[in-house]
Amino acid sequence: MIKEDMYKESRAGAFPEADGHGCISSHVKRIGHQDTPGGAQLVYQDGYLFVGHISPPAGTSIFDVRDPRNPSLAATIELPDSQSHSHKVMVHGDLMIVNSQRHRRKFFRKSEALDSVEARLALEFGRRPTEKEIAQALNVKPEDIDTLRAELENGYTNGGFRIYDISNPARPRALSFQPTGGMGAHGFDFDGQYAYVSTEMDGFRGNI
Repeated sequence: MIKEDMYKESRAGAFPEADGHGCISSHVKRIGHQDTPGGAQLVYQDGYLFVGHISPPAGTSIFDVRDPRNPSLAATIELPDSQSHSHKVMVHGDLMIVNSQRHRRKFFRKSEALDSVEARLALEFGRRPTEKEIAQALNVKPEDIDTLRAELENGYTNGGFRIYDISNPARPRALSFQPTGGMGAHGFDFDGQYAYVSTEMDGFRGNI
């Protein structure tokens, strides 16, 4: 309802027209802009903006925004593999933590159901199901089945989180990688000493 009201107000001229970048704002004024290869979580600390990206190979970007009218790219961290994304970032003091999670995890999660779906359809049809029938049951394209079978066979082993030294934000230095299993780390918080991570480590999936 709120979105609908805002839309009606904007159509009625209550909001200003969009600027050259498609931005519409009311009671706030944009003073700077910086293109990025897509972003998810953004964290600000001491004049720097830390941006986690959603699609590989982009991992994390660090922008110098001490002059907000002229933001500039201070550093980039690319992902070490094409299977992961690193869209979450937290900073505290001289430390930065970023996640490593299976890219397109909701799609690849369907691989876990392949065997049970195929068995259910075989029982239902009295014969081995076709790729098309399996795909329909999983709500994917028939050409996706081979990709899901490969995922089921090979698994995903790069899930976890990475810790960086950002005492010099322009030169982040990798300190460690903590594997967590499963599809990797998703949401987390960090207080400078402890990281509170939502993950799928053995024995903790579905538990706290």
